[in-house]
Parts: sequence; structure tokens; C-alpha cells
Amino acid sequence: MEKKFRNTIAVDETVVKMHGLRAYVWSAVDVVSGEILAIYASWSRNILIAMKFLRTVLDRCLNKPLIVVDRRLCNSNSNNQKPNHSDKNPRRRITWLTGS
Repeated sequence: MEKKFRNTIAVDETVVKMHGLRAYVWSAVDVVSGEILAIYASWSRNILIAMKFLRTVLDRCLNKPLIVVDRRLCNSNSNNQKPNHSDKNPRRRITWLTGS
């Protein structure tokens, strides 16, 4: 995939259960063009995997795009509690890790 200038990237993580096991599927899409930038699946979920995935996505950009993530990704915890939706904005903007 060639590097392009990108304005906004949407990132999401989903849990998929297969044969009683959990797999975590990460995806990133260019919001303007709808182009799928990356898909990654793993058996575990931690900050190292998230950072590696984001680095892969950003390696496909010539600039520093705005990264928009689903709020559940930011507020999830190990106790499986519902996220706090006190904020009216359903999405959270993340702009860190945008350097090459």
C-alpha cells in the first residue's frame, strides 16, 4: 500500500469468540476515502499490541492524521464494567503517536 496524505483515520477494536476463545480484531479506515489501512488479529489485548497496530497504520501516511477511536476502546477495563458515558461526545479524538 502506498503512503498518502490522510486527514482522519478511524480505528476500532472488536472481540470475536471462536470455539470458546477470544480473538481481538483491530481495524483502521481512512474516513475520507473509505480505504482500509490495516486489519490485525491477536489472542491478547494490551498497550504494546495497540501501539504496534497504530505504528503500522501511521507508516501508511505521509502526514500526521487525526486518529479517531471508539470511546469503548479508551474506557475499557479489566473488570468488564460499562464505560462512563458522562461525556456527550460518543467519540474521543486521539492525536498522540502521530510522528514518523
